Amino acid sequence: GVLWGWPGALLTIISSIALLGWGGNSAELLTAATLLAIVGFSGSSVGRLIHKLESVNKQLEDVATRDAMTGLGNRHALETLPMLAGQWLVTMWDVDGLKRVNDTKGHAEGDAYLLSFVRALESATSANDRLFRVGGDEFMGLHQDFSDAAALEARVRRNFRHVSMGWAVLDKGANLQAVMLEADRLLYAVKQSHHLESRGANSGLNR
Repeated sequence: GVLWGWPGALLTIISSIALLGWGGNSAELLTAATLLAIVGFSGSSVGRLIHKLESVNKQLEDVATRDAMTGLGNRHALETLPMLAGQWLVTMWDVDGLKRVNDTKGHAEGDAYLLSFVRALESATSANDRLFRVGGDEFMGLHQDFSDAAALEARVRRNFRHVSMGWAVLDKGANLQAVMLEADRLLYAVKQSHHLESRGANSGLNR
């Protein structure tokens, strides 16, 4: 009765009647029914309390594993990620120009700039993909059964151009941290090439 609230109390009353028999003492039945009604009332209160505690616990879990600004998973969510089955594409993203936006337009505009990228990334990925914010302007994606990294990058760049991406494939049994490091090395190489291209373009303009 305490665990199930009113349904439990009602079931127990019916069981008591069956056990005592329809010809049992009416005073006993009345006493049992009264006590069980009290138990049922207590049970419904306990049930509400348990439900509330479960809700609060879920909220605390979300706070611990979600980035407050973007709503994506954070580093803690990534560290507690269970073993992944199958093949996944691991992408590392770096939003270009965030410092410039923060310095020239303020941090509110910088936050809006980051959120523009997050919306572009979410619109280019599926509901089964897992997205994380792993640094100030650094993001990570886990994309199931998706091997065409160039197509994914192109979809993101249609809505947000100022981003660099590195990627690697996570096979079953592979170490996620090692694959992330491989993707991060490619990301660094891509950023270096963008930097050299930018310097070359500026040098040409100066000449």
